[in-house]
Amino acid sequence: MLPRTRNSRTLMLGAASLWFAAGFCVPGFAAGEGSESNNPDLLRGTMPASCYGAAFCGPIPQHTTRSVDDDVTVPAYAGDQQPVVPTYYDFSPGGDPFPSTQADWRLALRGAYRVDRNGTSYEIVVAPSVNLTHKARAREVVFGASAEIVAPRVSSVRVREVEATLNGELALSRNVTGELRANIGVSQDDPGSSSLPAGVSTAPIVVEGGAEAVATRRFGSFFTALRGSITREQHGTSGLAAGGTQSNTDRNTTGLETGLRLGNEVAAHVDAFIEGAVRRDLYDAASRTYGVKADSWSYIAKTGLTGNWHDVLIGEVSVGYTYRNYDNSVFGNVHAALIDASVTYNPDETVAITTSVGTELTADDPITGATSRINYTAGIDASYLINERLTLRGQLGAELAVLRNTGQTETEFSAGTGADFALNPHTDLNADYDYVYANQVSGASDSHTVSLGVTFKR
Repeated sequence: MLPRTRNSRTLMLGAASLWFAAGFCVPGFAAGEGSESNNPDLLRGTMPASCYGAAFCGPIPQHTTRSVDDDVTVPAYAGDQQPVVPTYYDFSPGGDPFPSTQADWRLALRGAYRVDRNGTSYEIVVAPSVNLTHKARAREVVFGASAEIVAPRVSSVRVREVEATLNGELALSRNVTGELRANIGVSQDDPGSSSLPAGVSTAPIVVEGGAEAVATRRFGSFFTALRGSITREQHGTSGLAAGGTQSNTDRNTTGLETGLRLGNEVAAHVDAFIEGAVRRDLYDAASRTYGVKADSWSYIAKTGLTGNWHDVLIGEVSVGYTYRNYDNSVFGNVHAALIDASVTYNPDETVAITTSVGTELTADDPITGATSRINYTAGIDASYLINERLTLRGQLGAELAVLRNTGQTETEFSAGTGADFALNPHTDLNADYDYVYANQVSGASDSHTVSLGVTFKR
């Protein structure tokens, strides 16, 4: 054994001091044999100063830079005054850790010339709209409101439609999300509309609203979505051509629905699902055609595919079956095959194409006397940005209605085209042409509408 000298005791004391300081500053070493491939202390990235032991911390976000001028570059968060948010809070891919609110508005002014079975008519349309979007990490809320005010040439100014919507999404964790959707709208058909029953000169004011909540849970590639909704439809009185009014309380209805969707990722960006739902419809008064309420239970089952391929191709396609069981046997029981699809194609910023088909089962129809209607719809909307100033638009639509227990059907076809010319980033000139042909129980009719206008926007 070597003799202990003064110098050796000094070296040993220094080594002990260094070991003590290292143990104080680093409270625990991560497991692993120390290589870069399995040492968490090397893999976890740079840690914030307040992160003791790094037990619950994620890497510090790497701040991008922005150029102030040609010679100076500073951090995006100047002075690092913004709080450092660990990555485990970021439940929404690409979410901004700092809240932001954006407001957009539009004001469209139109002059329209219309030719239909009632002759020719002119009207001025004012259509304001506003959209508010609030985004923050793991949540997003969007509020929208719009109106359409009409000033016909031969009658007083009236409001054709007002609508408000609210949509929110919240990520409760990496695998659990919640959504809430609500809407309310007030509308009134034009005088002389083909949808009005015989003898009615003024359409009723209709108030429609609803709310839906959806909770989604993912288990790897498998997911479940539970939803519940409530809807309400309220009809005012109709004005009669012979004078007086007519009550429409038999059209007032409340709907309650709940459903469950089970799905699994079957390919990249594609989910397959099955879904079941139960719906209850309750009417305020007895049908004026059949003398009893049209209250009913509906049972829906369907299966399909849904997907999103890099926001270029987004869609859902499904087939299914619905069965409607009325409380009163006078209406009988109704069943129908369901075919529903909506596909949007956006290959680039110049092209947008959306196609859709749908099936809807409704209650008795006082105009035709049918105990129920099965409506099949199909449509396509497209737009093409020719250059930075000119955009072309077009649409086609078709509808087939099967009137149960009457042996009759009704059809409707619509087509339209239009163009938008940008004078500047906040002003567009608009031109549109729309054609509608309807073959109904009351007879066939068509209409042509040409409109010109200007849109101001934020």
